[in-house]
Amino acid sequence: MLEPKLVTLLLCDSVGQASGGRKTLYGLIDHLRMGAFPALLPHCAVFGRFGSGHGSFEARFTIRGPNDRKVFETKSACKFSLDDPLQTADVVLSIDNLQIPEPGTYWIEAWIGGKRLALMTPIYVDPT
Repeated sequence: MLEPKLVTLLLCDSVGQASGGRKTLYGLIDHLRMGAFPALLPHCAVFGRFGSGHGSFEARFTIRGPNDRKVFETKSACKFSLDDPLQTADVVLSIDNLQIPEPGTYWIEAWIGGKRLALMTPIYVDPT
């Protein structure tokens, strides 16, 4: 087994899939303007692409807010396999009713086997 590398990790409104398996990401999110806090994001999706690995894996995702406060954690693992290190695997996680407790900087983390692979580009949340 060769541990995969995280190729990309993005937050968006939703992810669609065309015939042939191609993914389309809608509404990439890097900045949110919310009204009063705590706020609610009704729906979003995390898109992770993994590569350079070989074997079967279980990915987990967390979202951390200001002061390293965990605001979201996957309840179950997102499973994927890589049969060849040159292959990539996409993981899509749909999230409903994401609580945004306060303005500030939020980060998405990808974990495999209890090891954090990376943080994504920060998401800035401001009041309107």
